[in-house]
Amino acid sequence: MKKFKNRTRPANPLDWYTLTETTNSVLHELIAYTGRETVAEQMKEFPDQNRIDALWNYFKEINSINRNVENFKDAGRMEEIIAKYAPVVKKMYTENVYPI
Repeated sequence: MKKFKNRTRPANPLDWYTLTETTNSVLHELIAYTGRETVAEQMKEFPDQNRIDALWNYFKEINSINRNVENFKDAGRMEEIIAKYAPVVKKMYTENVYPI
């Protein structure tokens, strides 16, 4: 992926589209993960409240990034989000390593 650290918007609209869609996909997958795991934990005979709380806190972290429109106005910021959270999603599906 091209780096846009010094520019707010890439010159090519397709690069912008790729960044916004990738950022959305990564964040939405983590939001869905927290929901699935919270329900799965709550359905257990003896749910682990610490894990539920940790999932809730992770959801709040990801959701606050997702709901902040300023994150989607700057290519560099989207790259930072992708760099931080995309490896987490990748590990979930390639190595069965989960954030919580």
